[in-house]
Amino acid sequence: MHSDILIINSTILPLSRGMPKLVQQGYVSILDGKITASGPMAELAVTHKADTIIDAIGCLAMPGLVNTHTHAPMTLF
Repeated sequence: MHSDILIINSTILPLSRGMPKLVQQGYVSILDGKITASGPMAELAVTHKADTIIDAIGCLAMPGLVNTHTHAPMTLF
């Protein structure tokens, strides 16, 4: 498998159905700006290649948060 970016050794908070609540030591594979795979480091193929590898030991990888809070009505003041 090939990725543009491979994040390794990260704690992962996947928030996806079918995945554990927290992966203590995991990886995230990104290709063309999209996550193509993630999971425990033990499941990462030794043959996996990436243009950029980020060792995120001690870091948390989690989905981006969307802020839907706006002050649109306040623009009339």
